[in-house]
Amino acid sequence: MSEQEGLFSTATIAGKYLGETITVFTTPVARRNDPSTSHNAADSVRNVTETHRRILDLLAAFGDDHDEGLLSTWELMADRQDGWYPISPSGLRSRRAELVKSGLVADSGVKAHTKSGRSTIVWTITDEGRRSLA
Repeated sequence: MSEQEGLFSTATIAGKYLGETITVFTTPVARRNDPSTSHNAADSVRNVTETHRRILDLLAAFGDDHDEGLLSTWELMADRQDGWYPISPSGLRSRRAELVKSGLVADSGVKAHTKSGRSTIVWTITDEGRRSLA
């Protein structure tokens, strides 16, 4: 078990390719001997699988988007909808990357530009990702 795996409750899901399994880190936990700050941090993080589902929901409802656009839409939802919570840009990118690795989200083949003018990938929900929402 890796150091990172020891810090999370995990779930194993089927990957994109036949026979592949991927460990998805779900609820962060702290080790018994970790300082209280680690326990507080683990307690403050929401259920990661809920975050995955919400990213899939955004792509299914609002269409393909890049990370910056997903974050903007997420922030609108957090401001206007009960049950939505804030997420950091790095948290959103990490959860989206896990969805890509699991085959639920993919590069759409389209590029867009961020507010700063950098080229970025536009992400799309896959058929498998849509089935996971059913």
